[in-house]
Amino acid sequence: QKQKCRYEGLPKDYSHVKVEYFERAIDMLQGLDVVAEGGEVGVLGCSKGCDIGLSLATFLPASKVRAVVTVNGAITSVGGVTSYGHITIKEHKIRDVSHPKPSVIEGTLDILTPLEEVSEEYRIPIEKSEADILMIAAGDDRIWESILWAEAARRNCERFCKQNFSVLIY
Repeated sequence: QKQKCRYEGLPKDYSHVKVEYFERAIDMLQGLDVVAEGGEVGVLGCSKGCDIGLSLATFLPASKVRAVVTVNGAITSVGGVTSYGHITIKEHKIRDVSHPKPSVIEGTLDILTPLEEVSEEYRIPIEKSEADILMIAAGDDRIWESILWAEAARRNCERFCKQNFSVLIY
């Protein structure tokens, strides 16, 4: 079941994340008096917010998004497609291969699934980003294989010589 947003004017779910929606918010922030003229924005994302933040960093210039920090998230478009203009990243249907089981934390599920090589059609091409990116990953994350996602991102950034990318594992 897709997460539903309950506020008027917001997208009803994450089946199609349009980067332009968040770009308008960034433009609004940059127009505020408390933000220095031309001030870049930093993005912090957790869980689904990670792939949204990475998409913002990938498609928007550094003059809009200067830095992104992600905590325990994916490097693919999970739960729906992501688009910017005519560019679309297909939905990574990770839940189609997931087999949840009871977690060690009461009342939660462990939905870890093996992370295989990610097809380019699902992967957010963060190596194209001008922004500084820090991916934070937990060794005991019971939702995503955060360390494997972060290490896959690191390998890809190294392959494309992106130097302003870091991983912090705790």
